[in-house]
Amino acid sequence: MNTYSCLDPGIPVHGRRYGHDFSIGSTVSFSCDPGYRLSHEEPLLCEKNHWWSHSLPTCDGRFNMENKPIYKPKINQHNLVKCEIS
Repeated sequence: MNTYSCLDPGIPVHGRRYGHDFSIGSTVSFSCDPGYRLSHEEPLLCEKNHWWSHSLPTCDGRFNMENKPIYKPKINQHNLVKCEIS
């Protein structure tokens, strides 16, 4: 990390990131694959303290046609994934 940027915020499981500039003042946004919904739509902003304005959003699975749950990934601050049933 240089003194003018934030660390790579990552990419949500089952999602995409838009934006590759992690410099202070820049934003990145996200979308999800079909069948998943973004937990929050607000773009991440790289702040002067070198931290992103909020945590990485998740792409939450929806129920399938048979009303069976889809596993919902949870990502912690170390980008480790834990799957829970939604």
